[in-house]
Amino acid sequence: MPHYSISIIRAKIIDENALAYIIDQEQMINLRFRQALRAIMLEGLQDRVHYGKEALRAETTSDGSSTRA
Repeated sequence: MPHYSISIIRAKIIDENALAYIIDQEQMINLRFRQALRAIMLEGLQDRVHYGKEALRAETTSDGSSTRA
């Protein structure tokens, strides 16, 4: 097992903490992006979207879009 000086160990810990911080920040950005995209996509559909409910049927309208109940 190699021996590391305290300064090398300290630098490794700082690098790992910095990497963890960068990953956490990227995850937060992705979460905020998904939340914003979801809000944009659901704009005007709040009364038609029901989370946690099973779709019982799906219909295709004359313009080709689908509706589910």
